[in-house]
Amino acid sequence: MIADIERRLGHIDILVNNAGTATMIDLDDLTEAEFDRTLAVNLKSAFLCTQAVLPGMRARRWGRVVNLSSAAARGPGLVGIHYNASKV
Repeated sequence: MIADIERRLGHIDILVNNAGTATMIDLDDLTEAEFDRTLAVNLKSAFLCTQAVLPGMRARRWGRVVNLSSAAARGPGLVGIHYNASKV
């Protein structure tokens, strides 16, 4: 994805990690697969995108990575433990 973006638009100087997904579900009904999917979208995607742009930013000796979260990181919220845990 990053290579395609750089091919089309040029090098990446600023990355904003703002992906997020949430399924409103009670803990009793939460499956391991849904828990894993939430963490993959909300956490792993930020890690992978940052890892992909970092070499170019270091080579140019400039770049910014902005990670956005959610107010859900502050408490139990309504979405579910899987979402809240991924936003801390």
